[in-house]
Amino acid sequence: MKVLINRKSVIGPWGGGNKFVQGMWKFGEECGLKLTYKPEKDIDAILLVGALPYSDVGIGFNEALNIKSKFPKVKIITRMNDHDIVREARNCFDGEKRKLSQYFDAAIFVSKWLKGYYENFEDWQCEYSTVIKNGVDTSIFKEIPEKEKISSKNGKINIVTHHWSSNKGKGFETYKLVEDFCMQNKEKYTFTYIGRHPGCFNKSNVIDPIFGKELGDTLAKYDVYVSASKYESGPNHVLEAVACNIPVLIHEKSGGGLEFVKNEKNYFKDNHDLIKKLSNLSFEENYGSITSMKECVHSYSKFIEKVLKGNRK
Repeated sequence: MKVLINRKSVIGPWGGGNKFVQGMWKFGEECGLKLTYKPEKDIDAILLVGALPYSDVGIGFNEALNIKSKFPKVKIITRMNDHDIVREARNCFDGEKRKLSQYFDAAIFVSKWLKGYYENFEDWQCEYSTVIKNGVDTSIFKEIPEKEKISSKNGKINIVTHHWSSNKGKGFETYKLVEDFCMQNKEKYTFTYIGRHPGCFNKSNVIDPIFGKELGDTLAKYDVYVSASKYESGPNHVLEAVACNIPVLIHEKSGGGLEFVKNEKNYFKDNHDLIKKLSNLSFEENYGSITSMKECVHSYSKFIEKVLKGNRK
């Protein structure tokens, strides 16, 4: 199957869409996909990673529709990984994607939560869809021996979180409270923030954005992970922490993140509840399964094949 993927990947600490595209190119051929960035006449499908009319990182929907007008047998499949709930008013992802949904041959949602979110809108018109959860590179994000963790050297409980975006919806007010808690109990706790942020930290260890093996090696050294963001589609930051086998404390309104962290004892309802859990160490190891990036790409390949064959079962 020859598939035009509309977005080009970049090297660096960027979000889940970029990591997905990198994974598609890494494992696509092995999983039966021949990928291209070019609108060649023998393509079977267009995979839109971000279905908006125009794109500054690849081909937008308008161009994809133009390609389909020239080659009517081409199927347009979109990967749904975003919404408007916590974004600023100038962004209109929901409305644009719902308008375009009439032209999608199929949609792939990154979580059950996101699928339900879009399909609850009356103007969502794509009838054929599935859920394929984000994958993680398990050769990079993995558990390490206890002797290699920071706690083996400082004897403390070392808390961490990371985000590639400084969007206010990531939960920075909560992370600031965690920082204050750790400073008030510095004989027992530390807090580290990795990534971009709005300049809210002044006492903690802040690490500039890192990615790939460096990020995996760093995350795995910590003891507890906190995710304060709400209404996430399929948060890679949570998936990466789970892959490192770090206990993850996650907001009960995380959205798709709860599908990675299935231990409800690790859910917190507000900042007070989170601090209480940290104080009492009232959380447990993660349980449940994760999807490797190769497994994720394989699932995309099988679904695209079904779409091309017209098999909706």
